[in-house]
Parts: sequence; structure tokens; C-alpha cells
Amino acid sequence: MRTVICGAGIAGLTLAWHLERAGWEVELVERAPAFRDGGYMIDFYGPGQQVAERMGLRPRLLRDRYRVGELSYVGRDGRRTSRLKLGSALDEVYSLLRGDLARAVADDVRAPVTYGATVESAEQHAGGVTVRLSDGTTREADLLVGADGARSRVRELAFGEVPQRYLGHQATAFVLADAELSRRIGGSVQMLTEPGLMAGAYALRGDRLALLFLRREPDPALPADPVAALRRHFGGLGWILPEVLERAPGPAGSTTTS
Repeated sequence: MRTVICGAGIAGLTLAWHLERAGWEVELVERAPAFRDGGYMIDFYGPGQQVAERMGLRPRLLRDRYRVGELSYVGRDGRRTSRLKLGSALDEVYSLLRGDLARAVADDVRAPVTYGATVESAEQHAGGVTVRLSDGTTREADLLVGADGARSRVRELAFGEVPQRYLGHQATAFVLADAELSRRIGGSVQMLTEPGLMAGAYALRGDRLALLFLRREPDPALPADPVAALRRHFGGLGWILPEVLERAPGPAGSTTTS
């Protein structure tokens, strides 16, 4: 049995892992030009941990996790205004970068990945499905799976246009290499919030700093220049934001969602 999975993120890779072990021949197709390391810090627990345990990933996740001891709120001058201590109740919560979790699964998947392509069309027939990719090549498969996110091309092909529910916010995340800023943030998550705006920072291994920005926005269209939009909305809030926004990468080095 052969399957084509559109989307090589966490969902697509995890399905590939299980299908391989069930004897399927698997190929993944990913729109991004290379493996996507980016994304937010996520708290991983409950059913997700149970799946990871069955996949033998627990040692890897324990190695890669971040133990966040405190959530601090700061003002524009960088001084702490309040804090929340995170104690032993979080011992079973794995705080992981999305890219680290995806990499942990990908390293245990043998299936080839075709990067820089997506599903252009799919024709179902008695023998399975003929899949045509955006690079002009075709695949014959018994099963086509859409794991390609909120704007899924496979879902559109199968069910037509499905209206999306916009939640009224836009988020951006990126990582900087800066030993001094990483040291200043330390072992806590620090956040600055104002009406309609939230900016957060947390230190990573390797003298890096992860940044997350959330903005209330009635227009679901992503800005043509995400970095300029970030600087316009957050650049005047003080703290470390003017410094980090001067070094914000373009869309290829960040994750922007709505």
C-alpha cells in the first residue's frame, strides 16, 4: 500500500512514522523549500505525551525540553511588574520549540520528502488516486492525506472551498542569536502586554532568544511587510523590543500566522 502525505510538519511526519511501521510505502510532500525549524514554544502533555511514549520519543523530548520556572510581566522600562512561579505541577509538561518536536519525529522517519512542492490536483479512481504535484510530476497512490495546515490544498480539492474562522489576532515568532539578551531574560518567560498587544521573550540554548508577538487585528490579511508591521505596532513599547525588532528577520526566517 502506498500513500502520499501532503505536509511534512508534526502531523504529517507522525502519520508517516505510524504508516511505515504498519508496512506502508510513504512519501511526504512539503510546500516549504526545506525542513521547517521555526515556530513557537509549545507546552506538550496529556494525550500527546502518550503518543510520544508509544513512539519511543520520551528520552529525546526530555533532552530537548525547556524547564520554565517563572512567567514574568514587565513594563516599558523592563522592570518586573508581576510574576507567576511555575512549580512542580509542571514537571510533566514538556515545553518544546515546535521545530525541536518536529525534528525529533523526522529523525525517526525513513520516508522521502519532496520539498518545494504541493498537491496541484488529485483524481480518484478504482485503483486509488493519481496525484499531480505543483512541480509537474505525478504519483500513483492508494491514499492521499492532507496534513497541510489551515489553508490545506488537499481539503480544498476534496471538499471545495471551506471558509476559515478568523480569530481576530495575528502572531509572529522568530529566534535571534544574542548571548547578552539571552542572559538577561534567563530562565523565565518575560512578557509585556498592552491593550491589543503582547510581546514575549524566552531564552534558548546556544545563546539564543525566542520572541513571540501577538496583535489584535480585525483584518485577516497578512501584512505585505511583516517586519515593518511589527516595528510600527511594537517598536515604541520600550523594554528590549526596539533592539530586537531592528534585527528581526524577513518572512523566510520567521513564522507569521493569522
